[in-house]
Amino acid sequence: PRDRQRPLDPPPAYRELAATSRVPSVQTPSGPAWLITHHEDCRTVLTDRSFSSDPRTPGYPSYISGGITPPPGYFLMFDQPDHTRLRRLVTR
Repeated sequence: PRDRQRPLDPPPAYRELAATSRVPSVQTPSGPAWLITHHEDCRTVLTDRSFSSDPRTPGYPSYISGGITPPPGYFLMFDQPDHTRLRRLVTR
């Protein structure tokens, strides 16, 4: 996390990273991770099944360890097909 000058704008440090590297490596408390800074790269990551939202996935880059199970019903951290199945229960 970086300090923001305005609450809805990205921190200046993120803009600097985006200007110097398309997908820069960053350090998290649990190790290195990639920071996605461009819209088209975000779309690719969000639609590619080789990426995971589940902190139980080995190598998940987060301060959340794989030993922490998402709360019941919290499907934002699930991968397909569980995420899609649960999302369809609450959306049209």
